[in-house]
Amino acid sequence: MELTAEVVHPGRSPVAFAPPGENPVLPSIRTFKDEREARAALEHLPDFESRDNSSSDARLLVPGVAHGRLMEQLLRCIYESAEERNLACEEFRNGVLTAHQFLHYLKNRHAHSTPPVQVALPNAQPRGLFAVVPHGLGQFALRYALQQYVGSGVRTFDFGSNDGSIRFFRLDSLVVPFPTNGSLPTLVNTAARLIDGIFKTGFKAKGTGPLHRNDEEATLALQALALSTNLGPLIVEQANTSNTRSTRAAHVWSALSQFTIATGIPVLCIATPGAAASLVNHSGAQPALSIRGTYSIEPYAPQSKEWENVAFMLWLKYLATLSTSVPEWFAMKLWQVTHGRIELAVKVCTHIAKDSKSKKRSPLVADELERRASEALAMEIPYLRAMVRASRGGTFTRGAVKRFADWLPFDMVMRSIASLDETDDPFAESLYPSLSASRRDASSVIPVEEVKRVEHESAGNVRAVENGVKS
Repeated sequence: MELTAEVVHPGRSPVAFAPPGENPVLPSIRTFKDEREARAALEHLPDFESRDNSSSDARLLVPGVAHGRLMEQLLRCIYESAEERNLACEEFRNGVLTAHQFLHYLKNRHAHSTPPVQVALPNAQPRGLFAVVPHGLGQFALRYALQQYVGSGVRTFDFGSNDGSIRFFRLDSLVVPFPTNGSLPTLVNTAARLIDGIFKTGFKAKGTGPLHRNDEEATLALQALALSTNLGPLIVEQANTSNTRSTRAAHVWSALSQFTIATGIPVLCIATPGAAASLVNHSGAQPALSIRGTYSIEPYAPQSKEWENVAFMLWLKYLATLSTSVPEWFAMKLWQVTHGRIELAVKVCTHIAKDSKSKKRSPLVADELERRASEALAMEIPYLRAMVRASRGGTFTRGAVKRFADWLPFDMVMRSIASLDETDDPFAESLYPSLSASRRDASSVIPVEEVKRVEHESAGNVRAVENGVKS
C-alpha cells in the first residue's frame, strides 16, 4: 500500500467507488447517546480463564465518570473533524493532494518546498483534549481502550469516473509517545516511522525533506502526513515530568497546538500531573490543547463501587485458590497498600499468586497482605510515602511537589505553580489542604471520619512497608 495519489484503472483491479456526494467516513464513526454508554464501551476486564497470564491485566480498566466524558467528547471531535474533511468534497481532495506535494515534490537549492504550499484547512477548528492520569492509574489501559474502540486500521476510498479514479485513505488513529528527549524532530520522525510501517512509504529513510529541516517545516510535515492519510485522532501518550521539563519540550507543545489549529484533527494528550504543569507554564499552547476539556483521572475512594469491583476481579483471578470467598477486609486493605492505584494492585496480587505456588497454601490474612505488598512494591515506596503525606495535607516546598508530581493529585500539582504575587522559588513553601470526601464522585462519597481513619491507617501501612523492606 503506497501513500500516494494513486490512479486506478478499471479492469486492472476491482474499484469500489465512494458514493457520490456522501462523506464516506461518517457512517463508520460510532457516537454515544450519553456518558454512561461511553463508560461501558471503555470497560476492559481481566482474562479469568488464563490465571497464569497477567499480561492482559495491564489493560484492566473500570471506567469512571471522567473516562466516560473523555470518550464521549473524543468521539464527538472525531465526527466533527470528519465532517470538515469531507472526501466527497473536491476542494478537500485537492488539499490532500497539496499535502502530498509538500512531502514529495521538488525542492529549491536550500531544500525548501517549491513552490511554497499551504498545509492547512481553511476555517478548521482546534480540537485538543487533555487527559491527566497520575502514574499507577492506567495510562496504558486508557489509551488501549480508546484505540480499541476508535480503531487503528486503514480504509481506502476511490473517487473518479470510468476513465480512472484517485485513491484516498483513512487512517483511523495514530499513537505516538511524547519524545523522551523533548525534541520536536523526534516526535515527527516517530510519526513518520509509524506511517512508513503502515503504508510502506519510506519517509523516514529519506535523507532530505521536510522531516529533516527546521521546526517550522517539521510541524508542516506532521500536518501533511496527517492530512494525506486523512487521520482520525492523534494520541500523544507518556508525557511526564521528566520528558517535558526541557526547554525543547515547549516546541513539542507548540507544534501539537499548531497541528490541531491548522487541521482540525483531534489531538488527545495523555499526561501525568507533572506534564500538565509543564504545559501550563507554556501558556501559548495550553488553550488549543485543552479547548475540548481537561479530564482528571483520580483513584477511586476505598469504599466506592468501582474499587470494590477492581478488588473482587483481582481476587477472583489471582487469589481465589486461597479462600472460598473474598474476605471483608480485602478491598479496604488493598486500597491502603496501593493508595487506590490499580496498576499497583495488579502488581501486588500477581506477586502473591506467584509466591503462593511455591509455598504451602494457607488463607490470606490482612497482615500477610501488607508483608507481601512491601515485597512487591519495594520500588514504589517513595511515591507511596509522598501520596500518603499529601493526602493529610500540610506545608511543602514547590520543589518537593514537583519531584513527585507524576504521582500526586492533579489539583495539588496545579496549586504548586507560583501565583501572581509569588516568586517562582522551588524552596518556597505553601500550605496544601488535606484530601476530603468532597473531591470524590457523588457515587463514592464516604464520611469524613472514615477518610481520616483511612489516611491514618495508610500512614501506618507505609511505615510497615518500609520496615518490611529494611528487614
